[in-house]
Amino acid sequence: MKLSRLYTALLAAIGTQLPSCAYGTEYVAYFKNYGVVSDENGKSVQGARVEIDKIDIDPYDSVAVKRVTESIADVYTDRYGQFHSKKELYGAQSMTCRIITSKEGFVPDTNYFRVNREEFIGGDGNNDEGTVTKMHQITLKKDE
Repeated sequence: MKLSRLYTALLAAIGTQLPSCAYGTEYVAYFKNYGVVSDENGKSVQGARVEIDKIDIDPYDSVAVKRVTESIADVYTDRYGQFHSKKELYGAQSMTCRIITSKEGFVPDTNYFRVNREEFIGGDGNNDEGTVTKMHQITLKKDE
């Protein structure tokens, strides 16, 4: 009799633990950024550093906004002034990002943008939210 109660208790414990593993599972998504960095005359800027940081997120399973600073990208522009990056993201409904562009001889440029869950496309709906793509047109001013 005691063995059957132990067995029942064990199965009950396992049964209540399994659903909790799936609850709160974060979704996966991809965040692509691309763009062009040019000077005030429209000429492409080669070798400009483009840093993209996630500065706050609204988690998928919470209403609290978490303040974080996490690098999403740290890339340099090619000879045409173009850059691109791709980052895998987990568990955010939305987030605010900061993009800092710098190059010797130019004044650094800082911009902010927001990414919302509704912007992700192409996911399978099973914790795969797809991809969101953001295009950036950045103009750097010459340092005087």
